[in-house]
Amino acid sequence: MTRSSDGARGISVFLVVSCNRWEAAEGASEDGQLAAVGSLVLVVPWILHYAHLSVDECAHRTTEAIKLTHPAPSLLPFVQLYSRVLHSVLNGGHLEQVCLHAMSCCFDLFGFTSYFAVGMTRFLLSLPKKYT
Repeated sequence: MTRSSDGARGISVFLVVSCNRWEAAEGASEDGQLAAVGSLVLVVPWILHYAHLSVDECAHRTTEAIKLTHPAPSLLPFVQLYSRVLHSVLNGGHLEQVCLHAMSCCFDLFGFTSYFAVGMTRFLLSLPKKYT
């Protein structure tokens, strides 16, 4: 077997194992550590790679990539949200406006309270203008 075919076989095995892990995680209680250990760090390179695509396509492809390494269904809404925020800022979105929009999505997705919304809004407005 050539080195090239060994690499292709290894990738195929990785994809099969990853897909099987994802299917197992969907139907069972997930390992809480998978969603906590470095999962959002791995999102950044994928978002940068897909930044030229639409925000929806970038978020979708990034989520699919993260499923390979972190089979934690509870993580997906956060990956989607993070992908959309970073993609929007990379493509010229105003940081403060993008964050406020993301927070409104959080309220819909996760049911955060208005108390949290007020606190986050105050925090964003207190940031130095160079960050917003």
